Amino acid sequence: MGSFEVLCVTMGQTDFGLFRKMNIHSDVLWANQCGRMDYQETIIDGHKARMVSTNTRGVGINRNIACMYSNADICLLSDDDMIYDDDYEKKILDEFENNPKADAIIFNIGTSTPEYGRIPTQTTKRKYLRFWSRKPYGAPRIAFRRYAIQKHSIMFSTLFGGGCTFLFGEDTLWIEQLLSCGLNILLSPVHIGDVSYANTTTFTDDEEKRLYSLGAMIEAGPKLLKPVYELYYSYMKKYQHLSSCSAYRVLKAGEKGFVNHISYANYKENE
Repeated sequence: MGSFEVLCVTMGQTDFGLFRKMNIHSDVLWANQCGRMDYQETIIDGHKARMVSTNTRGVGINRNIACMYSNADICLLSDDDMIYDDDYEKKILDEFENNPKADAIIFNIGTSTPEYGRIPTQTTKRKYLRFWSRKPYGAPRIAFRRYAIQKHSIMFSTLFGGGCTFLFGEDTLWIEQLLSCGLNILLSPVHIGDVSYANTTTFTDDEEKRLYSLGAMIEAGPKLLKPVYELYYSYMKKYQHLSSCSAYRVLKAGEKGFVNHISYANYKENE
């Protein structure tokens, strides 16, 4: 089937302690954002563990670094709050072997912190993702054939996600790039691990702040779906503290914010 590697983004690491914490049982590469620039490599339980440390900032940059350093045939995107099943590598490689047309596969993950009220979207049967499908899938459940990504020069946006101008959306935009390039993305019911939401910075209870970033993501995405998203998130979805008209206003402000590179903080300051 070829080689396999976990590509995990992290911050402030000084050693390879995440290998045990995340229950890693394969080769792994950590892209570590911190105050230094270096490269470390070791062998743990017969698996190659590597760490690329940089002084960059932003999850998109960090994922791109991990992808550029990898030389594996099959890669699994990851965050450092994942805890994997013991046999995750076999499960992933078996799915690719049994589905040779799949360029990327989105697996099921659970959560070790259900008390936060966030349960990852679950797939019940194998099916291919379509351009118009909803894409509520975070990066740390996506495995891909590295060559398929390379040949189309697909990269993560450096404007979206943790540490970036806009709160979230880098994974959704990345998926949309794959689909725009004609790549096949399989949704798989196979479970590979659990995520913790205890320390996440992606979510916020500030509805307006989230809507602003959502507007930016809509503007950055496929224009064909833009009117549908605007209608749904402004007038069909209900908010606790925003009316439909207010939601539409913030959404449009986010779209303008993407065009002119205006952060939510600057938008509020000049409102």
